[in-house]
Amino acid sequence: MVARDYELAYETILRFTSGASLPIQATLIGELSQRVVIRDAQGRPVRLSGYTQGRAEIRDASGRAIFRGRYYDSRTIRTLAGDEALTVVGQSWWTIGRMDLVKGLAPGTLSRWVGD
Repeated sequence: MVARDYELAYETILRFTSGASLPIQATLIGELSQRVVIRDAQGRPVRLSGYTQGRAEIRDASGRAIFRGRYYDSRTIRTLAGDEALTVVGQSWWTIGRMDLVKGLAPGTLSRWVGD
């Protein structure tokens, strides 16, 4: 699967192990995303795996940019329901450099940010 030239915007709250939290707004401009469908022994699609690259802007709650730059997610994993519509279920995770992010089940939540 290949996707090019797309935009994704979302709001979430980063919650750190120290107890601190940081509400953010993010815009991702995807330039290229390539994924493969991994199937089980019965041929049902169970996972998407791949990478994506583009540009990102992260803003604080007042809209001030706190990060602008390029991103390359080298290992994206999405669990699938097993149907041919490739319905995503559960959590997803991806690695950015040395930082692992786990997206929670509820929309707009980021349940874990582990790394440097």
